[in-house]
Amino acid sequence: MSTIEGQGVPQVVSNNFVRPANATPYASGILVANSTVAASVVPLTFISSGPSTGNICIQRVRLKKSSVSTTNASFRVHFYSADPSASSGIVNGDGGNWSTSVANWLGAMDVTMGTAFSDGAAGIGVANQGTEITSVFTNGRTPAGFTQPLTARAG
Repeated sequence: MSTIEGQGVPQVVSNNFVRPANATPYASGILVANSTVAASVVPLTFISSGPSTGNICIQRVRLKKSSVSTTNASFRVHFYSADPSASSGIVNGDGGNWSTSVANWLGAMDVTMGTAFSDGAAGIGVANQGTEITSVFTNGRTPAGFTQPLTARAG
């Protein structure tokens, strides 16, 4: 879930995915995705309402997971102005090293899921550089994102 500001009006947009059914622990820096096959990986997309062109500002990101464990639950969310999986921009699938092309990369936010709830764990992150991630969209405002763990953790 991200807070995206477009045309001066903050909007909360969200997306989710289900991890492939495997028990392979995640290593630091690998890709967390919907498929182990690079060609089948679909990025998270965040559809913002309003005009299809203009400025956007991603102020923060909130991650939630279904497990209540907060042990090693630190992740980095990378944001792109367009789908990085298009034009062979994704090299690996879930569990492989995170590797995308730099084209359309906007920035990243680190999130530590340090709060456990009865139905999962969650955390909030802000831009790694500066106070927000901004971009000008000229043809549709649909930022995309990928997640990678910052620490080794069980799936």
